[in-house]
Amino acid sequence: MDDYAAAYRQVGDRDGRELQIRLIGETGEALDALAHKTFAGAALKLMHGPAQLAGLGALHAFLERGFNAFRSLRRADEFLETIVQRERELMVSLFTTV
Repeated sequence: MDDYAAAYRQVGDRDGRELQIRLIGETGEALDALAHKTFAGAALKLMHGPAQLAGLGALHAFLERGFNAFRSLRRADEFLETIVQRERELMVSLFTTV
């Protein structure tokens, strides 16, 4: 943890980190909306075989697990807010602690 905190401060790109955190929230919101579209789930299932044949089975399995996890949340608002809030608090802490 100490090495992580030191690296975080050494990079010192607070604006970049704030952008990353914002994008985490926005990407999560988009994934949440997509996870509830019938076509998206069906398309993901259809791509299982081709992904295996292309040697991308592990990546596809990761995508399926993420998709199914978001789908099971019904709405991911609270989950995403928790992640964004914790990341912002960590960022502030790491940039203010010496």
